[in-house]
Amino acid sequence: MLPELHLAIKLLFYGPGRVPPGEVDVSFEMPTREWLASLTRPTLNLFLFELEENTELRQTALPPTAQTIRTAAGELHGIQRMPARRFDLRYLVCAPSTVVEHEHLLLWRALVTLLKYQQLPTEVLEATFATSMREAGLLAEDQAPPIPRRGKVATREELYAFAVALDGVGRLGDGLATLSLDPPISGQVAQIKEGPRLHDLWGAFDLPPRPALIYTVTVPIDLDIAVETPLVLRRVTRYTVPDPGAAGVSPGVRPELVTARDTSEAERAPLNGVTILDTRVQEHGTISGVVRDRNGRPLPGVALVVAGRERNRVVSDADGRFTMAEIPQGSLQIRAVRPRHPPQEVTLSVPSERYVIELD
Repeated sequence: MLPELHLAIKLLFYGPGRVPPGEVDVSFEMPTREWLASLTRPTLNLFLFELEENTELRQTALPPTAQTIRTAAGELHGIQRMPARRFDLRYLVCAPSTVVEHEHLLLWRALVTLLKYQQLPTEVLEATFATSMREAGLLAEDQAPPIPRRGKVATREELYAFAVALDGVGRLGDGLATLSLDPPISGQVAQIKEGPRLHDLWGAFDLPPRPALIYTVTVPIDLDIAVETPLVLRRVTRYTVPDPGAAGVSPGVRPELVTARDTSEAERAPLNGVTILDTRVQEHGTISGVVRDRNGRPLPGVALVVAGRERNRVVSDADGRFTMAEIPQGSLQIRAVRPRHPPQEVTLSVPSERYVIELD
């Protein structure tokens, strides 16, 4: 997957980033003294120095049923896929050059590009598909990938479906599928709170410090685990206690005080000293909504946790959308965790016409 990711980052700089490919190299080498001495022209280098799981974005709960099948016995079963795990890849970005002005200009261009494109555009992903297939001998130089699409630009879902169809071609299909997974790959330029400082990294290479950036790419890793379970359409919970006025009734109800009756709603009246506290069906359902900021812009990558269900978190997708399953009716307290922002508490009322979570 890393070769495809690095190719996509390189095409991001050469395409939307407007870095001239004939004048500037984009590489992913360790910046040693020997490597620096071998450079013959300006180079934008991204060195991968750390990889770890982003536990804040880990989802342990199964998502809503994605597919329904009927077994040979005629039962309806739901197929749920385990959510993708999220890993942070950290790069040291530098632009070594013997001319300081060239180094500063190239590093500034890299900074603007990485800040502007925090997610890989679909046109960059499509270009990555084409280049990878040409290098594998599956596509001629003048051909475009035969990706089935509804519009002029392929969607992420269409790219993923096409990549899955290539799964039989070695690791090519797997790497390209990871690039187009949902949640999408995202990147940010920021100093690591508890990680190494830039001067520590340069010291590890035994090099004097120079201008550089820390670029973190968060990638999804699909575990390819599916769980098949019978569908549960409704749960009914009823509680009965003895009527305090019924003589001789202690904890529990004696069988002779309960009369058998029909199960229709009209016949569910209390009988023979039994008080039914609550005969309502406790409905649990699935809600879908969007997370956005105060300006109405969607916020991807926000972890949402319902109070009392800390292990069942969901994460908003590239468009800020989220889906929560097994949600009871009433007031819902939600804790929203947004990267590099303090957690926020929000309240939703279920049911509602729509579910919108606005964060500062």
